[in-house]
Amino acid sequence: MDLIALKQEEVIANEGATHKAILTHADLTETAVSTAQTIGLASLSAKMSAKCLKAQLITPFSCSTDTANNSTALEVGDDGSVARLLASMELNENGTEVFLKKGTGTDYVFTAANYVDAYVTPASGKALSALDAGEVHIFLQITDGR
Repeated sequence: MDLIALKQEEVIANEGATHKAILTHADLTETAVSTAQTIGLASLSAKMSAKCLKAQLITPFSCSTDTANNSTALEVGDDGSVARLLASMELNENGTEVFLKKGTGTDYVFTAANYVDAYVTPASGKALSALDAGEVHIFLQITDGR
């Protein structure tokens, strides 16, 4: 997973997003079936805020050897609420993939240090590590109020 600070012209072009997290199938290493994986996107201190502006599916997630691996759900939040910043978005080409989804609109201010996390959930009976294609970009607006 890569977190990239956007340049000023990119901030304007992406509705005020200050950072872009790039999540690919290679980041999904959970081998247990039916088990979600949490991926830390950004470490924030108290008095910082985060807002997910959108998630853009670049390449649908899939497993070339198993078309029954048909669900890969993404949520963005923190340890207090997994979907605080982005409600569930389907990423799998064998499901009903969503190519662009707006965040919840919540600009959440952290009262203590925490992470903005991506939560990825596989199809029932499938492992995330079996996926061999996929890339999603998550656009975050991170503000330092300290």
